[in-house]
Amino acid sequence: MITKKDLKQKIEKCVQEAQEDMFLQNWDIIVYYDNKIDSVGQCERDREYLRAWITFNLDKVFEDYKTFKENSLKSYCYHEVAHILIKELEFLATCRYIGEEEISTERERLTESIARIILKLKK
Repeated sequence: MITKKDLKQKIEKCVQEAQEDMFLQNWDIIVYYDNKIDSVGQCERDREYLRAWITFNLDKVFEDYKTFKENSLKSYCYHEVAHILIKELEFLATCRYIGEEEISTERERLTESIARIILKLKK
């Protein structure tokens, strides 16, 4: 049985792998854990300084990992790193007076698509 400490190491290794696969080596990505967030993960970034902060709800990741193992872990990590690529789209779209819910839905769809494409390419 995996421990949460071991899972953190796996998450950080997987985020680093996703960063390399998405050609984001010039970014500083910092991983945090906060079990109070509603989602499995969230990503914030600073494009000017090429920094990103990914926060995972370790309890939620841990529960999924018990059932789905590496598949769920890779999916979550790649999904959150892919947000770095599309955050600018989200910003620009909100500047164009499109509804926030429409942007949020499209952002999640695009992020998931990017993550799935990259994972398929790695097989």
